[in-house]
Amino acid sequence: MNLRKIALATALGAAIGIAGFATQPETGHAAYYYWTKTKNYSPAKPYHQKAQKTTAYLWSAHHQYRVHNMKNYPGHTWNVSQSVKMRGAIYYRVSTQYGAKTVSGYVWRGYVTAGTFAVGNDVIFPSYTYSSKGIYYSTVPYAATYGGKSVTGYDPSTFLTNGEYEAISTSVVNSFTPEMSTDQINEVVAYVTKNNPRKMFRIAKVPFSTSDGTTMVPVVQDFTEPYTDTDDMNHAGQWQTEAPVFDILALAENGRGSKVGSLLDGSLSNYSLIGPRYAFPNDNAAVLDRNLSDIEVSESIIKTVGNYVMIGEPYTNKISFVKASDLVKWESASPQTVNGLSYVPYVISQPQNVTSVVNTSEGNNLAAQGFKSMRSIFLDMMEEHTLKDGVWQETAHATIDGESNDGRTVRYWVTVGENAKPQLVKTAKLNQGTTNDFRSFLTQPTASFATLLK
Repeated sequence: MNLRKIALATALGAAIGIAGFATQPETGHAAYYYWTKTKNYSPAKPYHQKAQKTTAYLWSAHHQYRVHNMKNYPGHTWNVSQSVKMRGAIYYRVSTQYGAKTVSGYVWRGYVTAGTFAVGNDVIFPSYTYSSKGIYYSTVPYAATYGGKSVTGYDPSTFLTNGEYEAISTSVVNSFTPEMSTDQINEVVAYVTKNNPRKMFRIAKVPFSTSDGTTMVPVVQDFTEPYTDTDDMNHAGQWQTEAPVFDILALAENGRGSKVGSLLDGSLSNYSLIGPRYAFPNDNAAVLDRNLSDIEVSESIIKTVGNYVMIGEPYTNKISFVKASDLVKWESASPQTVNGLSYVPYVISQPQNVTSVVNTSEGNNLAAQGFKSMRSIFLDMMEEHTLKDGVWQETAHATIDGESNDGRTVRYWVTVGENAKPQLVKTAKLNQGTTNDFRSFLTQPTASFATLLK
């Protein structure tokens, strides 16, 4: 059984009140981070924590365990003797003397800044507002430089146009992203600073492309200070968009929900998602930016909103929605009948080599039960199989995907017959007509697919 399907089933059961699903706590420890680059400093360089008395964890050498917290050592100078690169981020090996004890560990470089500690040089962020530039709130002054070094993306109005909403009309986007109220600004600031007191950020309007033009959308943006890397290369300061304010407010008001992976109970009950993601709980707000991805175990189920389920994305402050009518419920591993055809949510045969296939264990079970034809369906794909000489052979295939470099266009592919090649039978724009209805297309009778190829 596909793990993602089981995960989605249990999590959605908890989210929309279906009985019989158990919640289990997460267990385990942090993953092992491999070093991909190192640099030693002799003599060690003096640094201090940017924001005193705030959480900044020191980790073991490969990020498996927290060993100290800088907030417990305010007013200390930390000596940097080494820098290492782990999972794309730079960490410093730091140490300081605390009485007779030496405190040491690896800390993300964003938590510290060069120089010995002195009263008054720890960072306390001020706030700025530049309404003429569409900046509701910022901890960094509006300027093309920072500390005498250049800053890219400092003007939000000229930011690179975001394509996340390009399949949605301007009117729909604007209805969910209006001008912010003072209360909303304060709510976003409180949420961001609570989760990361050291974050340098701003709330600003940046351009988003839509299906019929461009509109300005409030977002939260992170600021990375200018820095010199381990190869002594200088890097400009940079503004980057973290998430739309719509997403941040949803998380601030509803929390992050429960991780799908933590809700697994081994049940065979599950759901298949057969449809696109949505940026907003609106029938005309489907998006392709996630490339039609299924629900992952690291995502979280937050709540239901009308006919939609709100999904929290892992490691980010972004959310998306799935439409409840795009979910097919499976009570067990047994086939389900839809429009007179039998379906299962798993693969029943797989390639053995370039010329032949073999049954999966699930496929063998279906053959033993006397089935002669069967369809597999999940997300954006349907495979039809016929049993021949005890082996399931694919006799029809239908799939939906997004066109490369185009967040609006959906392509429909069909294959009928053994060893036939896929043919493109239709292209359409999301959020127009019945384009978002993947289920109707994928569950057509084989004769209807054959007609599309003529």
